[in-house]
Amino acid sequence: MKLQSFGAILFAIALAGVIYGLLNILDAQKHLNELDLPLALLSALLYLSSIALWNLSWGKFIKLGGNDSILMGFAAQLGGLTPFSLGADFLRGYFAKKAGKKFGEGMAASFAAKFHKIWIALVFSSIGIGVILLSQTYFRSSFLLGIGVPIIMLAGVILLTKNHAAMAISGISLEKISKKDARDFSYMLKVYIKNPQKAILGMLAASLALEFASFYLAFASFGLFLDISSAYLVFILLFFASKALFVPQGIGVTEIVGIIILGNTAPLSLIAAGMLLWNIVRIWIPTIIAGAASLALGKRYAIGESGN
Repeated sequence: MKLQSFGAILFAIALAGVIYGLLNILDAQKHLNELDLPLALLSALLYLSSIALWNLSWGKFIKLGGNDSILMGFAAQLGGLTPFSLGADFLRGYFAKKAGKKFGEGMAASFAAKFHKIWIALVFSSIGIGVILLSQTYFRSSFLLGIGVPIIMLAGVILLTKNHAAMAISGISLEKISKKDARDFSYMLKVYIKNPQKAILGMLAASLALEFASFYLAFASFGLFLDISSAYLVFILLFFASKALFVPQGIGVTEIVGIIILGNTAPLSLIAAGMLLWNIVRIWIPTIIAGAASLALGKRYAIGESGN
């Protein structure tokens, strides 16, 4: 726990450096006085709600209580600071075991929730493409249709492939630690992927919708109201990129890609301000909360163990 918290502090410092650098390079700081604070706070609240829903879907797979699902899920976010977020999956397995569940079961539920959310994102992006094709935004979205859409589809395939590879790597790694946990992981992963409850899929879809709303409001906080269908496709592209890249949370890369794609819709400095606010909302704030949740769980189990 202490190691994860220390890693979170280092990551927050690195993130602050990236944000400060981009603010200066693109002169985005001049828009800070234009920030609509209530909208920015709403953006943060919606993103945290998105994480909470995802955590609830993870907990529902393993029949874990709502409060524990949210607290443990947030604490596991610290593992998201590792490449491909594999640390988060192992932490969820660890917390599941602490809650009386099986380690392999908790880790399998984590991968299954990711898998289903990726497919939901692909379905929603197909709908977004259809909306653009059938609307007047077609002429304003030639980049997205000509270049962005193939990239989105390719990114989705890569992400699904990466997710399967991560499952295999995790299974092999787990087998070296505990063959029983590895068997539980392999068996329950198949069950969770093939037979997801409708309620779980509904929560994951709602989680994705809230995440997009948070992304949209990050720009609206600076008075920039993007075309919704085009903004959604950009969001999906960044969603895939942040999870498919080796860099933790795609930090730095997603901001640059977002600024380049949206650069023709508004001044670069304004786009940069929106992207950097989104960066704070999706990484910095959850990391701070994850650290607090991790310390709370550490205290809980330390008390429990001392009582034994």
